[in-house]
Order: sequence, then C-alpha cells, then structure tokens
Amino acid sequence: MRVKELLQSVLCRCVIESDLNRIKKAINKYSVISFDIFDTLLQRKVSTPSDVFDLVEKEYNKLSSIPIRGFKQIRIEAELKSKKQSLTEETNIYSIYNMLPYDKEVRDLLLQLELKIERIELSARQEIKALYDYAAFLRKEVIIISDMYLPVGFIEEILYANGYRYHSKLYVSSATGVLKSTGNMFRFVLKNTGYRTQDVLHIGDNILGDYICPKSLKIKSICI
Repeated sequence: MRVKELLQSVLCRCVIESDLNRIKKAINKYSVISFDIFDTLLQRKVSTPSDVFDLVEKEYNKLSSIPIRGFKQIRIEAELKSKKQSLTEETNIYSIYNMLPYDKEVRDLLLQLELKIERIELSARQEIKALYDYAAFLRKEVIIISDMYLPVGFIEEILYANGYRYHSKLYVSSATGVLKSTGNMFRFVLKNTGYRTQDVLHIGDNILGDYICPKSLKIKSICI
C-alpha cells in the first residue's frame, strides 16, 4: 500500500469513527446539503493534484518521438498565467492549455491525456459518499459546488461514474466565473436559487473556501 493510500485509509477511519454521526445529525437539520468535490466527494490516488502533470508527461512521451521535459512546472505556470489574464475569478482548462509553449497538435494531445488521467486517478471518497447518500435518502436537496478549472460536463461524468447521481445542481467555477474562496460562488448560488442561508449546510475540506467563506455568509459549514 502506498503512503498516500495508507494516509487516506487512516483519515477515512477517523472521519467514520469521530465525525460521521455528528455530520449526519447536522444533515438532519437542513433542507439543502451542499458538497465540495475534490478531496471531499472525490479523491485522487496521487499525493498532490499537480502530480497528475507528471503522469501526463510520462504518457505523452510514450506516444511521441519527440519527448517533452519539465511539463509539471510548465503546466503550473500556464495555469497561473491564465488566471492572471482571466476577466473573471477563475480560468478553464482550455485557456490554460492555450498558454502552453507547444504547437496546437501537441497541446491538444496533452489536454486529452490530462483528462484521461484525471478519469483514472479520481475515485469516490467512500465515507463522504455515505453522507451524500444519506442526504439523498432523506430527500434533502443535494447540490455540489467546486472551485475547479475542469469543464462542468467532464466533472459531471466523473461524479456519475463514481455513484454521485442524486444532486439537483452542480456549480463549477470554470463555468460560473466566481469562486468559493472569495465567497462569491456562495452568493451566486443563493441569488440563483433563492435558498435561505439558514436552510443550507455546506460540507468540504478547504478551511477557507469550504468553512470560513460560507460561515461569513451565515451558511452552516463543516470542514472535514
């Protein structure tokens, strides 16, 4: 078992043993249950998200007679540049790849490989899926909110493949142009749905985007 998997196993037991019942009790009290995606509903096998870029380079070099080197850093810098040039709070994967210093044919293949590897790497975090399923069983309105550059349709496909099929709405910053980490995603959701803050419970792993920001808007939040 890899170190990453071992740590995830320990974390899973901790959540199950100490927090699961407490969170279920909280779910009972609210009509709208909101979940974060990455490192909440879904987890990657790699240690950090940017490790995906190492796998992209490896796969690309298997397919190409002209290898690339240092793709991880190049990809990270392209994302930072794309965000800086964006007219909104977020960027998207197509804008990021347009920043890469390669020919279009190379960029297109690298993009396809990144999406392919994300499909392979992402899987359900089972103890949080149990909470999602519990909320659905109680007929709560389940929504999903994420700060992410990946396309909405792609994320929905991954969620569905991992058994997340009961939410009514999916909000992704690549489409909305606003972030949880600024609070503006939560404002966007409240405005577009008419939800009252006192009816919403948000669950996620990021102390800023999933706890401090919703809490500042008087949304009950639980950081897992």
